[in-house]
Amino acid sequence: MPQLASGTSIPGSAGAGNQAAARGDIRTLAALAEAGEDLSALWNIRTLLIEAVIAQQAEAVGWLLARGVSLNTPDAVMGWTALGWAASGNEAALVQALLAAGADTEHQADEHGRTPLMAAAQAGGDEAVILLLAAGAQLAAQDGLGATAADLARRNGFEALAARLDAMLPPALRAAAPAPPSGTLPWPEEPLAVLHWPDDFPAFQQPNWRSLASGEDSSFDSAFHAALADRLIPAFACPTAALRSWVQAMNHWERAASQAIAGARGAEAHLDMGVMWQQLAGAMALRQAYATPRLRKYPRISISAKPDLPLHLDLLALEWPTPDQCTITTQQRMLPVDEPESADTQAGTTTRGEFFSNRWPIVESRFTLLRKAGQWRIDRWQQRYQGNSTWDRQVL
Repeated sequence: MPQLASGTSIPGSAGAGNQAAARGDIRTLAALAEAGEDLSALWNIRTLLIEAVIAQQAEAVGWLLARGVSLNTPDAVMGWTALGWAASGNEAALVQALLAAGADTEHQADEHGRTPLMAAAQAGGDEAVILLLAAGAQLAAQDGLGATAADLARRNGFEALAARLDAMLPPALRAAAPAPPSGTLPWPEEPLAVLHWPDDFPAFQQPNWRSLASGEDSSFDSAFHAALADRLIPAFACPTAALRSWVQAMNHWERAASQAIAGARGAEAHLDMGVMWQQLAGAMALRQAYATPRLRKYPRISISAKPDLPLHLDLLALEWPTPDQCTITTQQRMLPVDEPESADTQAGTTTRGEFFSNRWPIVESRFTLLRKAGQWRIDRWQQRYQGNSTWDRQVL
């Protein structure tokens, strides 16, 4: 362990820098710098600057900026830079400090291609939006789904902010809302089998939630599937039932997981990662229950208050390359408001045209299902934006 003349010691773990930045512990940060540590590097998943910004440690942020740390290095999870994090929290003073230091207003490294302005708008951050626009942030920029900052504000219910941003857009970018999808097929009337995490799953003995979420745990074995077999008989009967059961299970899981994380966080600036991993383990458990039992190296590990899989999917095509393989093609449009849920809401209900908003493109999904040992299970999921000819690789 490095030791400084002043008596300040530096723990020999990567977490020391993150913790010091989150606490605003400048003495430890200075010790790390004197010991030759790279203050601009990713420490675990975030830079020290990002940690200080998330924890709203203004003094530590200023200290790091004065030492010329990298401004535009994104974190390894969200893909946001320090400016993106400050903007998402509407931390006006931090946004101003980062902009004054030269932070990039157009950085788009996150999985959705969203800029700091978009991060501020979708969180309703009026002050951050004003500062970013004054610094030259591009209002007409679009994310990976074609949404502008105004669209994202509207989607999350910040109508007044969305209206102000819309009014600043050039007229050509304020086109009429597109027509609802057409040419869809009816979903079969069939019973579904929707599992809920964690109530409907076998009890895990002394679970390591992180290993469960990453697929490294051995709990998803034949005993796991045997314990669920009776419950899932309706889902395994045909491919459309298997898909719709999983879609509804995932939708309910993500809503509940988002609420659980928000409740665990409370007024604290940081979330106990044990809670996060426990919820992420639910996604893995649901995937293992409904998907073909094979090793998938990169599981889905994101949680959002607006689920990735809506309850309402339009059925475009149902194809049978072989008697034991079925391909189901669906379409959906991102919705500006949360979908209302009721006890009788079923996955596969036709998307309602009155929810469509300007510049929300249609996303097409192609699911491949296989029948093995008499059970239909999901094997692959691919997506593309309508009009594209190439399907993107997706991970269940």
